[in-house]
Amino acid sequence: MSGVLEAPNSAGGDANSSPEKAAIEYKEQGNDFLRNKQYEKAIEAYTKGILACGSPEIRGRILGNRSQAYRRIGDMEKALK
Repeated sequence: MSGVLEAPNSAGGDANSSPEKAAIEYKEQGNDFLRNKQYEKAIEAYTKGILACGSPEIRGRILGNRSQAYRRIGDMEKALK
């Protein structure tokens, strides 16, 4: 995997793109990084997903995943935020 996804182009890009879809794509990418023990990249992807979407349901799941990545690198203070 080469790196973290770029945000979908909402200004005239794909008609099917939405903040929710972008957030889910970031979450899935973060999950891949987490499985591969690339915790910093996972945190970056999850953070982009959190910032991309205002849906409490989606953001809540991504926050939990990001917390897990922070715990894996031993940063318990950030894991609790």
